Amino acid sequence: MPHTKKNQGEVFTRIKELKGSAWETSWLALDSQNKQVVLTYIDAEKYKTHYMVTARSEGKTGDEAEKIADQKTAHRVEEFRARAKKAMALDFPYIAKTYKLAYDEERKQDFMVSEYVDGIPIDKAVAGMNAKQIVSLYLNALDALQHIHDEGWLHLNIKPRLVVVENRKDGHFLAKLSDPGFLTAKGKTEYKMCGTPSTMAPELIVEHKADERSDIYSVGVLLYSAFTNNYPPFKRPSVHGGKEKLIRHVKAEDHPQAPSLQGNVDGITEEVNEVILKMLNKNPEERFKSCDAVRKALLKACPEAERDVIGAGMTIASGINSVPEE
Repeated sequence: MPHTKKNQGEVFTRIKELKGSAWETSWLALDSQNKQVVLTYIDAEKYKTHYMVTARSEGKTGDEAEKIADQKTAHRVEEFRARAKKAMALDFPYIAKTYKLAYDEERKQDFMVSEYVDGIPIDKAVAGMNAKQIVSLYLNALDALQHIHDEGWLHLNIKPRLVVVENRKDGHFLAKLSDPGFLTAKGKTEYKMCGTPSTMAPELIVEHKADERSDIYSVGVLLYSAFTNNYPPFKRPSVHGGKEKLIRHVKAEDHPQAPSLQGNVDGITEEVNEVILKMLNKNPEERFKSCDAVRKALLKACPEAERDVIGAGMTIASGINSVPEE
């Protein structure tokens, strides 16, 4: 198996490639203590190639294009390093721990080392669960986001594969944020459109505005989908199809139907419907103001929900999240 050497000499054994993004690669690996970890690399060369091609298409000379590409790539690397340092400062039971930021001398790439959550994405895990179990798992995710918000950050990239349900040895299920995201600072006057359009809050797409309620919207998309087996509830075009097309599509969207009218989940009540639809309101002023408020509303609507979900004979198989993301 291939090895990755850190500049201080620590050796990691890469086992298999995990889901990543267009600009990063992630590997399940063993550290020097034989513990499973995730290595996430930033692909600086891919960034540079992209910026070079873009600059040349805009009429820049080869030297000019290379200078622009070097500057923009260096900025991306610094963003990656800053993101890792922010994540390392988070310490919460429902967030996968980021252990360190390192540099691979052989590959000439920065990478971060983080906790490996052995489980499957939440959208796969909730199949066959009842309302109580589904709500219980989403309490974990909401608490994780509340902690991120309390630390002064927004996530802005909530999607199913980043909320992993872990099957623990005690027979309970636990949902964890497997990646704390880009951790954008709260209180900015403008935010870049980031993340997955299907789970992105309308105000982020249309107005480049965001706050805690934007993350609540994204969790609402996942929760709605859990009760309807319909992910995502809004069939939005990708950013690659043009931002203006995406904005027009979002502006034209109607409010979704109540989950109970579309799904077959046992135990869903009118009160649960109301919570989910409030999370998904296109107007952020009409949503819950905090994840804590959502949690309280869900517990009121589904008082039998628990912090941890007992397996009750169900099994969550690991390894599904090893397929590369499209």
